[in-house]
Order: sequence, then C-alpha cells, then structure tokens
Amino acid sequence: MRTAMVGAARRAMGAAGGLLVVVGALVPVSHVMAATGDELFISEYVEGTGTNQAIEIFNPTDTPMSLSASGYRLEFYGNGSTAVTGGVLLIGLIQPGGTWVVVPSDASDALKAKANQTFAPSAFWFDGNDAVALTHAGTAIDIIGQIGFDPGEEWGTGLTSTRDSTLRGKASVTAGDTDGTDPFDPSVQWDGFPVDTFDGLGSVGAPPVNEPVSISCPTELTTTQPADVAGAVSASDPDGKVVNMSVTAVTPSDPGSITVADLAPASSVGVSATANLSVSGATAPGSYTVTVTASNDDASPQTAECSVAVTVAPFVSAFDKLRTMVDDMATNGGVNPSKAFLLTTRLDRAAADQAAGRKDAFRAQMQAFFNQVAGLSPRWITPAAASQLEAQAAATMAEEG
Repeated sequence: MRTAMVGAARRAMGAAGGLLVVVGALVPVSHVMAATGDELFISEYVEGTGTNQAIEIFNPTDTPMSLSASGYRLEFYGNGSTAVTGGVLLIGLIQPGGTWVVVPSDASDALKAKANQTFAPSAFWFDGNDAVALTHAGTAIDIIGQIGFDPGEEWGTGLTSTRDSTLRGKASVTAGDTDGTDPFDPSVQWDGFPVDTFDGLGSVGAPPVNEPVSISCPTELTTTQPADVAGAVSASDPDGKVVNMSVTAVTPSDPGSITVADLAPASSVGVSATANLSVSGATAPGSYTVTVTASNDDASPQTAECSVAVTVAPFVSAFDKLRTMVDDMATNGGVNPSKAFLLTTRLDRAAADQAAGRKDAFRAQMQAFFNQVAGLSPRWITPAAASQLEAQAAATMAEEG
C-alpha cells in the first residue's frame, strides 16, 4: 500500500501559492515540508490523448538523488505481461522535496514544457491497461496497476482511471506500493482529473547531468605463444551512446598485435557497447600494460579508460619441456640424481638426431627413453614421476618426431 503527503502538499500549494528558494531553484513550500520519507515514489500519472503520457516522481527524502547513479528506472508491463516490455533509465538530479517528470519526446509541446526528462520511445511506452513500475537498483519501489493482469481498457472508472485521465496521489500517500501482484483500484490512493490535465506537474529538479562513460575490462590476460587470447570489454553511457573502443596505449612498447576487435557500438542511449581485447599469439614474449579507451558520440565526446595487464609467455617446445621436467625431478626427488644422467644422456642423443634431421633415429632414442623410465621405476623413479615423464615423452614424439 502507498502510505502521503503529495496530494495535500499540492492542494496547499495551489491555495497559498507558496514558493521557497532552495539552492537557486523555486521549490513549492509544501514539497519541502513533505521531505520526510526514505524512498522515491510516483506522485502523478498522465494518460492523455495521443502520446501525451507522463510520470512524475517525488523525492520525499532530505537528500538530493542522482537518478542514474542510483539505478532508478521506469519499467512497463504491457497488456498483462509478467515480463518487462519497455523501460526508461532515469537521468538527472532530483532535489529533496522535488519532483521529476518523464515524458516521451513525441508528446505535445504543452506537456513537454513540464518535463525534466524526455526520451524517444523506440519500443514501448504505456497506456491505460499497462502496469508501470518505478524501480531502484532492480527492485520495484512503486507500482501503478497490477503486474500480470490485463484489466481490458483500464483500471478504475470515470476520471479516476488509468486511461484518458490524470491521477495525483492522495494526501494519505507517503510511500510507494511495492506489491505489483495485488489488485489495483486507483480510487483508493489517487485523485482523478480530466484528460490532458498537466497543470499539476512539477518541475523543480536540476537539469539532467552529463553522465560519464563507464567501461569494464578484464584485469589481466595471459597466454603462451603461439596461442591467441581475448577478453570481453564493454562500455556504456546513461545519457549517450558509446560508439568506439580502441587500444590507446601499450607499455613498455606497442608490439602492434594487441587490438580491440569485434566492436559492436551501442544501439541506443544507455545500452552497452561490446568488443574483445585481442592478443595475438605472435606477440613478443613479455609483460604489457594495455589501456583501452571508450568514447561516446557527444558533440564533445566523453571518454573512459581501463587498464589490462597482458602477459605473453615464450613458446617452449615439447622437447624442451621434457628436458626441464627431468632436471626438476632430479632436483626435487622424483628421480634419483645418480640415475638421472641415464635419462639426460638419452635426451642429448635424441636432440642430436633431431637437429640432424634423423627422424627415425630420433624416435628410436625417444623409445629408448620410455624403456629407461620404465626400467628405473619404481626403485629409482617414483611412479608419479614416471607417469609424468612418459606422458610428456609421448607429447614430444607427437610434436617433434
């Protein structure tokens, strides 16, 4: 249930016409007096002729609210849908005791003159049989209508209905209705006014701020030559479109093989642009710090940067891995050091045959290596070490033989 003050505040304002200057803005005295709640709620609903629809949001708190930074949205549920069929990301700063009016950009000039924020309704706005929800960080904090229920033409009757009328919150309302599944009767908590009644809409919030671009990148990417590696990058702008992402710096030096690929610019305002930070397996071994920059399509583009630590390990042949394994196992006790020379000698012979291009001889030496591992196990080589050496020897023959 919605629990109030906006209706009474508006009536007091209409009777007394009182205004108070707050931080350079003319704010109705009644609105300032009403700033006693702890969450925003919908204070007025307009469903008029054509595209003359509006939602007014009231800030009953004593704190200015940055709408986009706090994650406030309007969401619409069309014709009894249980899923969101459209929505608007709210953008701007709503002052304590202030209101924020959201209107589609194709509404009448008279209605748009009341707006703090307009938007292009590319997919879905609302009409009389659609539920409207105000959400905060994904949680519904006020709902008009009943989600999942199609009332036919409207909820309510006469002037106090959700079609062809204006609804203003009653004096008893101080908080939003967070239960979108309960039956909805607008006469309980709303006063109704004739179609295209706009005079009660307030406009005391600050203009929309120019919200910054935000970007998300992986912290690090690691690969070993010659394997490629890529990490997902995304960027968005609450009141703009991110259209480009690129590598703008690589230190200590740019190898020219670290790029942004598969760029998909934002399709509309507030939507994320996506891409991949791609590191070629041909990149020289080393550690790199890569800066990725995203920019929007504003007249003076805004940018945001993120930093990715890229590590490229050098290529190590299977044969070199095998020799290193023998040395490490002799040091760490997997192979008895007094017998390890048998294995290293066999590998030296295999290396000589490989270098001379004697493939059959190389394979014979590797088979002899297998036999030596088996003969030394388990007395001189632990079973676990023997298993690892045999597996790596098989990989070496497959790669280099």
